[in-house]
Parts: sequence; structure tokens; C-alpha cells
Amino acid sequence: MWPLSRSTEHIDAQAKIVAPILMGCCEQTAPIFLKALVGEKKAGSNQGLIAPLTIELLVFALHLTDRITFARLGPSKRAKFMNALLPGVQRELKPPLDSQLQRLYNTRNTFYGGFPKLFPDKKDNLKGTLFWEFGKAMGSVYAENNPVAIAQTAMDGMDFMVTVNQVLATAKVV
Repeated sequence: MWPLSRSTEHIDAQAKIVAPILMGCCEQTAPIFLKALVGEKKAGSNQGLIAPLTIELLVFALHLTDRITFARLGPSKRAKFMNALLPGVQRELKPPLDSQLQRLYNTRNTFYGGFPKLFPDKKDNLKGTLFWEFGKAMGSVYAENNPVAIAQTAMDGMDFMVTVNQVLATAKVV
């Protein structure tokens, strides 16, 4: 029993490290996504969109974390880590977002989970990839389905996955 509890303590400690860093990354990255979605010139007058966009990025980051940890740790360790991480992230949020996180995460995670293909095929076609669908979803809400904004957001989403992976590597999760 002792090794299992030690392992659980280690996972909990890693989750406590990752939660605020992941939240900080989303807060820092939201303005970049806002510029991609509404354009450089309109970003300043649309600062009210930063908060909802940050939450969308957080949920996307959690989905990416789920995929990365599943691929690198396997299903059992991934489940333990995500079960420790989600409450930690929830504690980072202020009301009413903290109470809405679980529902939003479950909804988006189911949606994003429907796109098993992450990256484009050899033809460099983004369509059908997780990142394209993320770009389309954000573009439909924030950019009136502007195809350029969707494409840029999809590309930024791929860069965002690199950031999420770096957070997990820094915390020695993966």
C-alpha cells in the first residue's frame, strides 16, 4: 500500500505545480488568440473577450493535457493525473467559473475527443484535425467564421500544444 500512496502523493504534487502554470499560460496566450480571431486592429477594442477566451483555452489546454498524458503515461497514470489536476485547476478559478469548469470541460472534451487526428496529413490539409476543429469552433464564436482567422487559430493551437507539453515536461509529468 505504501508505494501506491507515495505515487499518488507524487501525482498530486505534480498536479499542484501544473494547475497554476497552465492557467497562467492560458492567460498569457489569450491575447494572441484574440488577435488571430478579431485582427490586430480590433483586439484592443475587444478586451472583454479575453476572459471567455481564456476559459476556452484552459479547457482546450486540459484536453491537450489529457491527450499528452494518455500517450506518454498510459491510461491508468493519465487518469490519476487528470483526477488530481482538474480540482487543482478548479481551485485556480474564481466564482462562477470554478463551478462551471466541470460541465464546460466535459462538453468540450467530448467534442474535441471526436477528432482523433491531431496534425495535418502529408498534403498539409488541416481539415478534420483537432486543431482545425478548435479553430472553427473559436472562429464561429469570435470571428464570424472568418476563414483566415480559423486557419490562424488552428496554427496557433498547434503552437499551444507545444506550450502545454513544455509545462508537463517542466513539472516532470511526462
